[in-house]
Amino acid sequence: MSHYDSLVRATAPPLQRCLMMLSFAAVCIVGTHCPATELEITLESGSVFRTDVKLGAINWKEVRSNGQMTVRRIPTSDIRRLWLCETPASNHIAKIRELLSLLQSADYRDRENAERELSDPETGGQYPKMLRQLADRADAETKYRIGRILNKISAVESSTPSEFDELELKSGRTLRGDAGEFEFTCVADGQQLKLQRNQLRMLRSPIPDGDSVTPNGSQPIQTEIVLVPDGKFYLPEQTTTHLETDAVGNDLDRKADITKTYIPFGLKLGSVEPGYVGISGYGFKFPETPTGDNSGNVFTEFKSGGQVRYKKFRGTLTIDFCLPNRPYLRAGVNEFGTYIATIQYERAFVMEAFNAAGQIVATVEAGERDCAFLGVRTNELIARLQIRRNSQMDKFHRKIDDDFAFDSICFSPPKELTTGGVANEKEPASNEKATARLRNGNVWIGSRLELESDGSISLAIDDSKAPISLASDLIESYTFATDNLKRRPNRRSWSVQLSDGSIINVDPGKRFRSQLVPEFLVPVDQAIALWPSESAARLPHSTDWKDAKNIIVHQTGRLLASEVKFTDEGYRWQTIDKRLQELAPNANELALDEDPMPDLKEVVYKEVDRNSAPTLWLQRPQTLNPDAGYVLLRDGQRLMFGQKCLFQLVDRDGDSIKLKLNARTIEIDNARVQSVKLEARP
Repeated sequence: MSHYDSLVRATAPPLQRCLMMLSFAAVCIVGTHCPATELEITLESGSVFRTDVKLGAINWKEVRSNGQMTVRRIPTSDIRRLWLCETPASNHIAKIRELLSLLQSADYRDRENAERELSDPETGGQYPKMLRQLADRADAETKYRIGRILNKISAVESSTPSEFDELELKSGRTLRGDAGEFEFTCVADGQQLKLQRNQLRMLRSPIPDGDSVTPNGSQPIQTEIVLVPDGKFYLPEQTTTHLETDAVGNDLDRKADITKTYIPFGLKLGSVEPGYVGISGYGFKFPETPTGDNSGNVFTEFKSGGQVRYKKFRGTLTIDFCLPNRPYLRAGVNEFGTYIATIQYERAFVMEAFNAAGQIVATVEAGERDCAFLGVRTNELIARLQIRRNSQMDKFHRKIDDDFAFDSICFSPPKELTTGGVANEKEPASNEKATARLRNGNVWIGSRLELESDGSISLAIDDSKAPISLASDLIESYTFATDNLKRRPNRRSWSVQLSDGSIINVDPGKRFRSQLVPEFLVPVDQAIALWPSESAARLPHSTDWKDAKNIIVHQTGRLLASEVKFTDEGYRWQTIDKRLQELAPNANELALDEDPMPDLKEVVYKEVDRNSAPTLWLQRPQTLNPDAGYVLLRDGQRLMFGQKCLFQLVDRDGDSIKLKLNARTIEIDNARVQSVKLEARP
């Protein structure tokens, strides 16, 4: 028996019992006579599918802050949701047990190394009561070392919460602990699978299929920006978080990393810059705002003296959506709002809302001095938002304060986006995995997707195992992996959106020549919108169409124009009206007098800057017809096919996809294709 074990047995019976429990594995009983339970399975790879599972129960360990654990069996039929962390809590405790033993080693270097590791808030900071219990009866040196460890972990706040499994029962009770090791076999979409705990992310009771109504055909896009949330936001049907607690009600501390905290709600936070989104420690103290003591901000990472440090309140906040508790299933919302606080200057920030195609549905400018509400409502699903510095203010040579914090996020229920869009160019291409979505709602995600000659899919879920095969008649859409993806088109390219929703890259002029099919010339009267391909298209406001038939959209406003005239060098127009975003009621007179809109009357193709390029709308934008199919190319082109669409699908196989344009057949190599959505079945 080791000196440490003797000490534990003699001085800390509760601690001894919890540590002794680590010697056995909590394995779920899988018997041939277990009744089958239908569960929705989420794999670590991201795949989500429903299947019958013969799993009688799990041995659930409830873990206390002092490391003590109690074990009880939970019938699988009682589980509403089981969220599995990457590293079970038992593994953390086992690591601490090893370090506590080394803290009393005869070797000085072992004691030094153990103290250093236990002083890490992500290690010793997770179970401080275990340290205190040992210190109560330890020798003088060990007690001294534990005192130093406790001082260090209390002075430095952890940026990540302790790793626990989360178990939500059908009774409504939520538990945090350790589900242990288990395995089971199942059959899904013709695939026989043997799954172990380390391959799983979540088990849950399936959500009943709702009576959702699919829109019948395309509809005019309606968009509204909101600067005062009265009666439109923070409603019971919306999700609201004031950043005080996580999704299961645990208090959030300063510097806590909340990048993934609200995935159970369908919200994913991030930043363009290296770093994380966390709790700032700055409290919003503004009257008549639904804010709390906590607020969030971007912790931008930088290196100083060889150490990684973080700068608060600086950076670009990104906001993405997923289906609740299903982080790999991209989603969008129709309503979003949040408060942001700035330090000194008005109009210092903008919030941009993007749809799944990467077009900017709306831009909301922060116009209030201290605390601004930024809200968007639209019938076009918002797939991503970002809050960033308002570079347009540089036009006035004004100082802009880059610091901001946010609080009180609210949004409507997330709805699934059925195909992937072009990834943000700041994200690593490896984040975009291959995906196959099936007509029954199952989603399979893997590292590599290959299309067979009969239209079936071979998908590598795990590189160490044989790929799965999915029959052609099961498939609704698929997305190829985007390793080594070159997204940006050439600088001379412009994009045209057509009336069926197709987006094609063109060489502009009096008529637009397709770069994909040079023989195809797009007449101006068939174009809906025109913008530089390197830029994001910006949508107009729905109210603009009452007063004009052509609209030029800039970052901070719109120009309403009469007939637009095209030449080979560019296009020009006669301005009817100039419309800027209204500022919040208490903006100062200086801000109200400023006009951030460029006073343009023409655009020259060769002189356009991609960062400030406007979008020309010649007709009112429409939502996509949900019954149509499309091919999304890696350079951003979207080729719609189906009834009343420009293109028709001819064939697809392992090498290419063939479309018909008028009487011409176009063959596109799969290496150029990002994703394909097939037409809806009658």
